[in-house]
Amino acid sequence: MKKGTVPWDKAYLTKRNNRIYRIQNCNLAIELITKTFDCKVVGIGGIDIVDGRMTADLGIIWQLYRIEALMMVGNQTEEQLVSWANERVELKVKGLKDKSLEDSQFWFSLLDSIDKHIVDHAVVKQKGEV
Repeated sequence: MKKGTVPWDKAYLTKRNNRIYRIQNCNLAIELITKTFDCKVVGIGGIDIVDGRMTADLGIIWQLYRIEALMMVGNQTEEQLVSWANERVELKVKGLKDKSLEDSQFWFSLLDSIDKHIVDHAVVKQKGEV
């Protein structure tokens, strides 16, 4: 994040243990994420983060990760990245929102195609395992 992105004058720094101030700080963070990174954060508020609602947290984290990943590879579009990944693995996906990504097998295969030592398959659960 660039210096000066966070408007510290709007953040509550002295009363961080107060629930209301924590919610307001999280609302400020969500506002910054949506404006700075052009993320789509619908139906998520500061209270969701403060209350530890994992779905909300993971939704925001995933979008930030996606933006960071796209920035790391240069001026590639999501479609170009999916095409590149599909060329490297046997499993195929239509996009980064493809339902088949939920079990992470595509990602494990992609990582394997880059370096066989990244994924410890002894600890990876296969489809259908609990």
